[in-house]
Amino acid sequence: MSNNSSSCESDLENFIVLNINLNALKKSASSVFKVQCTSIQEFNKSGFYKVYILKMEDGKEYIGRVEFLVYLQWKTESEVAVIDSVNNLVEAEYILIEPLSGIRLCNI
Repeated sequence: MSNNSSSCESDLENFIVLNINLNALKKSASSVFKVQCTSIQEFNKSGFYKVYILKMEDGKEYIGRVEFLVYLQWKTESEVAVIDSVNNLVEAEYILIEPLSGIRLCNI
């Protein structure tokens, strides 16, 4: 059953085209973290989102997770309260996250 699930996620991922304004994501990260975002690197892709590493001028790194345009409100509303009046220049739902140090769960 899990093979069918991952096959469906792969098919869905191939079907979805995600046009992300990465410059707007950099500007948003710079504004949120009060330091210039110098680069964005794609880190991972899943069935419903892409993950980016946002490198900042002060050497810190943050995570930007951008949602695919499927089940738009359901995924993000479960994680973040949506503010209706926000002007979203990234043109996709997204979350900025500060990573925790330690051992990755997949390495245990």
